[in-house]
Amino acid sequence: MAEETRRPGPLSSGLVQLRPVGVRELSAMLRGAPDPDLPWEEGFPAPALLDFLGKAAADPGFLGPFYAYVIVRASDGLAVGDAGFHGPPRPDGELEVGYALVPKARGAGLATE
Repeated sequence: MAEETRRPGPLSSGLVQLRPVGVRELSAMLRGAPDPDLPWEEGFPAPALLDFLGKAAADPGFLGPFYAYVIVRASDGLAVGDAGFHGPPRPDGELEVGYALVPKARGAGLATE
């Protein structure tokens, strides 16, 4: 029997929350209709995220623990970007992070936090 992939819960800081993208959020983004529990800032989701999620829709297990997190601005609860790792950690523990923010969320220290 295959081992179940565990996804972490949301991670919060003062300015942002990182929420793992689950099947519900994935479906809403691909439909172009915000989930009632996850409203969006203008420009979200970005085309690159939609392309990635289109591939993940064929295999939701593809999301795994390293891929596809939504960046939610704490001040208003709007999804303003996405983040993820470019795979699991290397043997030395190093990993690569990728992220993107919509234009209206840039310059406010969200990515730095």
